[in-house]
Amino acid sequence: MLSRREIAGVLLLSVDPGGCTGWAYWRSNRLVSCGVCAPEAFREIVPPEAFATSKVGVIELPMVYQRSKAPPKDIIRLAVRVGIITEKMLAGGIPEVIELCPTTWKGQVPKQIHHARIFAKLSPAEQEVVRKCGQGIAPSLRNNMLDAVGLGLYKVMGKKL
Repeated sequence: MLSRREIAGVLLLSVDPGGCTGWAYWRSNRLVSCGVCAPEAFREIVPPEAFATSKVGVIELPMVYQRSKAPPKDIIRLAVRVGIITEKMLAGGIPEVIELCPTTWKGQVPKQIHHARIFAKLSPAEQEVVRKCGQGIAPSLRNNMLDAVGLGLYKVMGKKL
């Protein structure tokens, strides 16, 4: 597994899995592209450069929490998607995929607050990437893209926001 120091400057693909999968591509610790897609179309939608050059992939691993309102069968379906997307990343040439639980990278912070923190940590150029890539995406789906950006930002910075 790459250490935090080794990840600095590495090309990284971060993924928030789901029915509408969010993804973010990082080059030298800078966000260069992001978006959403159906899990089945992941390899077709994410830029080929992200697969050809990324040294590591990061994907959120779903967890079942005692007080969760999500039905366990939905968590199981999500876990299956994680496996499928992980396999697509490995088959696409990304040599290592790291799975992170939501509590590891974002804790229990409400989505709205967390997304504001993510956006605030991005450079003006990266904020523009998010704005451009998010055009035409429904706000309810844009959340998945922002989670993928936050997951990558966590891996680049090495700490929760």
